[in-house]
Amino acid sequence: MTQQIGITRGTPIMNAISTSAMAGTGAIAMLGGLKVAVAANAVIVLLGLLTSLFLLHKPAAPRAAHREAWLALSEIERVPR
Repeated sequence: MTQQIGITRGTPIMNAISTSAMAGTGAIAMLGGLKVAVAANAVIVLLGLLTSLFLLHKPAAPRAAHREAWLALSEIERVPR
């Protein structure tokens, strides 16, 4: 699925970036446009990575909370039934 999205969305976007960044005609201008397109692609991937890390990050519970929960459970288990 990711490759399909990358091909259908990425190719036209990178083509537009490289074409708009070309200064003039010829191989040197095309290379400059491609460099800009690759840099833009790298920034997009980096933003996607940072967004994923931010949204999927689970903050760890503090150790004090773990200790208190453990003590509370051990107290419950000690109560005779």
